[in-house]
Amino acid sequence: MEVIHRNAHSGFIASFGKNAKYIQISGPTISCIKNVIIDSPINIKLHFGPLVERSLLPRILYIITINKFKVLKNNLIIKIVQNKNDYINFIYMDKSTLLRKTLKQEKTVLVPGIYDALSAKIAERVGFNILFHTGYGTAATLLGVPDIGLVSFSEMKERVSNICNAVDVPVIADADTGYGNSLNTMRTVKDYIKSGAAGLILEDQVWPKKCGHMQNKDVISIEEMEGKIKAAVKSRTIEHSDLVIVGRTDSLAVEGLDNAIARVKTYQKAGADILFIEAPNQIDDLKEINSKIEMPLLLNQIEGGQTPIISLEDAQRLGFKIILFPLTSLYASTKAIFDTFTSLMNKQTSTGLENKLITFDLFNELVNHDEFIKLEKNFSANNINK
Repeated sequence: MEVIHRNAHSGFIASFGKNAKYIQISGPTISCIKNVIIDSPINIKLHFGPLVERSLLPRILYIITINKFKVLKNNLIIKIVQNKNDYINFIYMDKSTLLRKTLKQEKTVLVPGIYDALSAKIAERVGFNILFHTGYGTAATLLGVPDIGLVSFSEMKERVSNICNAVDVPVIADADTGYGNSLNTMRTVKDYIKSGAAGLILEDQVWPKKCGHMQNKDVISIEEMEGKIKAAVKSRTIEHSDLVIVGRTDSLAVEGLDNAIARVKTYQKAGADILFIEAPNQIDDLKEINSKIEMPLLLNQIEGGQTPIISLEDAQRLGFKIILFPLTSLYASTKAIFDTFTSLMNKQTSTGLENKLITFDLFNELVNHDEFIKLEKNFSANNINK
């Protein structure tokens, strides 16, 4: 039996056969079992010392969709038994490695954009296995400004750290242009890894950059971006990380589709794991991209942007590995706030808005209020010497 230690950058994986009947979990307290995944065609009972009823366990928070794989968190000793003496050990896995395993599935993965720790926790609660930190959303929610390169590296890194430490699922972070030359890119990769990012996107725009669906963009030379990708790979190696690097080009709007395809093929050779051509504006472009590139591809879906919005099923049929909706949550929350404040201004009361608001209790549960209160009591003056 293996003792598993967790940190902010890791998850845990185990698999078990169809004959497994029980899971025996040992740990400091039952409250530490925050994520228990039950995803099996057979009836699994969980025991923690005395029998813990399944209905009494904390909410299911995270399911990795690789068949027969389960994920748990915290420092636990775990065994899966058939006849109370047969077990399989859980395996420690870094979040970046977890991300790679998820992306090796045949199915296309739908990834939502999140812009702060709260939106990340909501996405995780709903059941998304991978999240994307949006720089566009960070600029808007941190500074109230457009995505035109006004957020500094330090500000972006802090937002990435806050998000990654709030959730247990892998996060792909927006690293913009790497915030400078190849050496700056190495530092960005290093600090994003230490902040908990499982992957990041590097783009080839000239700094200060713009949102990929805005006008008047410009790109650096293919040789300079190739150097940045190689620098990112070198930094990843130095940090002993499995970080997933997404190589993005914004050159389609500047140089045309053929050059954009040539660019990402160069980024692939430089070490990018996933390729991303920003803002193709017709379905035929999406088909051509997939017909000429064999590497995993990311499709960016911005409501009101340049690229046609398609379904997950269509993205899979076209051959994309990731279909990303980076701003859906930001636009939804912005409209909800507008509508709520308009009603509050007009009616001078929140009466009538109840059905549009999360309740006090549910919000406290989302941000783990009770867990913090229990932890606080453990270290109170009354309990410190017990």
